Amino acid sequence: MSRIVLGLMRIDSMSVDQVTELLHFASSKGITKIDLADIYGGTRCESLVGEAFEKDPILRDRFLVQTKVGISLDGVGYDSSKDYLIRHVKDSLSRLRCGHLDSLLIHRPDVFMDAEEVAEAIEELQSAGLVRDFGVSNFNVSEIRYLQKTLRTPIRTNQVQLGLGNTTMIDQIMMTNVPAHRASKEADDLFFFLKREGITIQCWSPFQVGFFEGSLFDGDRYPEINAALRRMAEKYRTSPCAIATAFLLALTRDIEVVVGSTNPFHIQEAIDGESIRLSKSDWYELYRDSGHFLP
Repeated sequence: MSRIVLGLMRIDSMSVDQVTELLHFASSKGITKIDLADIYGGTRCESLVGEAFEKDPILRDRFLVQTKVGISLDGVGYDSSKDYLIRHVKDSLSRLRCGHLDSLLIHRPDVFMDAEEVAEAIEELQSAGLVRDFGVSNFNVSEIRYLQKTLRTPIRTNQVQLGLGNTTMIDQIMMTNVPAHRASKEADDLFFFLKREGITIQCWSPFQVGFFEGSLFDGDRYPEINAALRRMAEKYRTSPCAIATAFLLALTRDIEVVVGSTNPFHIQEAIDGESIRLSKSDWYELYRDSGHFLP
């Protein structure tokens, strides 16, 4: 199975025919998982995929469908209460026009999250055949442990922002036992925790700098990163995007890259990254030359 996930956050301005064509392209390239959330496009993205499935029913069987709930559609903030999760999963399924979700993620941690309520909601959804696998998004170690203690189903996935332009989770490793002024503000050890637990890391916005501050490939704004990517792309005879993808896939076998482009050319560039095996030396060189501190 491909480790490239097609992210569909940006399809809300597309037509049903365009979404159908995009899904066919992804399937033809070996992509087997799509990622959504109820809030994407104000629920329109899920509805468009549902219409595409209805238009061409064969598409539903070609993909593992993943969506996220928990960012409030009813107000401000987050909601992981039992009633909210069950109601909004059923709403997502109605929009997606399919009988079950292959994967459900809680979109963001909720300060009011009650592990017992979450466990009851997931158990009820799974018993009804509405949800198969369960995961989280943007959760840290303590939040995952809090849920794990009560859940009767394993947490399969944690979707986090990770890429050359946002390496916080990797920086935590590099910043062990370094002078305080260089130390990471977070000391969560998330990467090795997920690796030890066998929880798949899904990288969202892998080609963004910071929190939606701009594309990694904007050479005018980020010349250092682009120079490093170009050098490595020339060495491996591929594109900078493929190298940025390979950088992530090299980290662990339990990792997936969520590509949010709707442009087949850029999706193909990311897919090309699956066939590249960066050496450890090249990986560290790319990390360092992109402006990250390597002790």
